[in-house]
Amino acid sequence: MFEDQTAYRDKLYEVAKPLATGGKDLTEIRGSLKTAVDSAEDLWDVADNGAVTPGFWLRRLAAMSKVTAMVIESKRITVECDIKLKLAQFEAADRNTAYKIRKVGWDLT
Repeated sequence: MFEDQTAYRDKLYEVAKPLATGGKDLTEIRGSLKTAVDSAEDLWDVADNGAVTPGFWLRRLAAMSKVTAMVIESKRITVECDIKLKLAQFEAADRNTAYKIRKVGWDLT
């Protein structure tokens, strides 16, 4: 009985490491993503999937000149790529953490 409890305790300690490192990574990426979205939302409309469209004032400015519209579009692409990259990094870190936790569980059986 004590051997089973010891093995179970050891597995709990093994789970602590991926939770701690994965949680730290996810927190850092989330902070970076939140900063990027918050700064973008001043001028842009940001969707849940990271898609970015010009906000009200940028749309009005783009309507005044085709050159300005192209400049705004090029900036939109940069902002959208940055946000989507951070979303992809977060998802990859989340999947990696989940895999490491599941791996410890697989060793239990």
